[in-house]
Amino acid sequence: MNILLITPFFYPHKGGSQQYAEELYAHLMALDPSIQVDVLCYNTDQAPAQESYRGMQVYRVPCITLLPGQFALPNYVLLWQTLRKLHQERNYALINSHTRFFENSWWTPFAARTLGTRSLLTDHCAFHPNHRSSLVRAVARFVDGRVAPFFCAAYDDVTVTNQATYAFVQDLGIQPTAVIYGGVDTETFSPAVDPTALRRFPGIDRTFAADELVITFVGRMIYSKGPQLLAAAAEELGKRYPMISFVFVGGGELLDSLRAKHSDRVYFTGPLFTADIATILAGTDILVHPSMHHEGFPNVLLEAGAAGCAVIATPMGGSQEIVIDGETGKIINPDVNAIIQAVSVLIEQPDLRTRLAAAIRNHVVKQFSWREIAQHYHAFVQARYTGSAT
Repeated sequence: MNILLITPFFYPHKGGSQQYAEELYAHLMALDPSIQVDVLCYNTDQAPAQESYRGMQVYRVPCITLLPGQFALPNYVLLWQTLRKLHQERNYALINSHTRFFENSWWTPFAARTLGTRSLLTDHCAFHPNHRSSLVRAVARFVDGRVAPFFCAAYDDVTVTNQATYAFVQDLGIQPTAVIYGGVDTETFSPAVDPTALRRFPGIDRTFAADELVITFVGRMIYSKGPQLLAAAAEELGKRYPMISFVFVGGGELLDSLRAKHSDRVYFTGPLFTADIATILAGTDILVHPSMHHEGFPNVLLEAGAAGCAVIATPMGGSQEIVIDGETGKIINPDVNAIIQAVSVLIEQPDLRTRLAAAIRNHVVKQFSWREIAQHYHAFVQARYTGSAT
């Protein structure tokens, strides 16, 4: 079976839906070598026009970026020429796009019909896209309410990555076929082997001792992800607790401004690849995810949970399916004072911090390993798409 993934953003770009697709298909191909996945994406990161990556053949077309890391438009003539040529060569059984507010999701089902194959939309987000611009928010709500139900109806199937998105898109008039959860590689993301050892983090020129507490943010440095909230909370928390440090991992429009005014014991690594993020999370005591974003099933919560961090998150999207308040972590509002209070509790109550960290690791390992997710997806595509190409 040949599958084509169409997405604006792909490696070396880092983002939630891109990472979901990458991991899902890498594990699917490892599970069933008869499946080959190609990727047709937009060249948002000035990467090679064509390369092999994790067993996938990646084809990139030139594009114009309108919202960095969030919205881009391709050269449509070259895109269609590439798409048609690839399908003639591969005869795809399935064309898959991700996230209903990326423009490629609007036209993919109609392109698939023109080519004589089938289409699947994988949706992630359990709310309207959030942005500082009121105009962007208004356009996003219009697309969700008026446009999305129309083009989603043209897909052969719509899957979602969490129950919160399932309920939200149903309210929009979209009928999902299945929930295919996000997952995590529980071997790559795991606790430190020796928690008493000195911790050395990529991108930071110092070590952290066992009696220090490291509080980490991992994600895009954009307003809706909330790094500015944690940075503001860090100013107050740093005054209260001399044994804590803050590590911010990720790139984005807020990185330079936050880095320029950071205080002592606040560190910024910039964007990192998966192995380096795994190293940092293995040495992290508390992960704070202060998101106001239109989340789906946040990868960072799965990764931090697998790494054995105590987790503080907001109730966005499917976050509460990972972080169950009081059981596997703490759920708070995206507010500076709420962050200060929650972090203070976990600093002052080490037994609670340890209990929550162990509970979320157990929850993630049992429920959200990529091996199990890939098996579920494999059964789904075999049942729905085997022999469907024309």
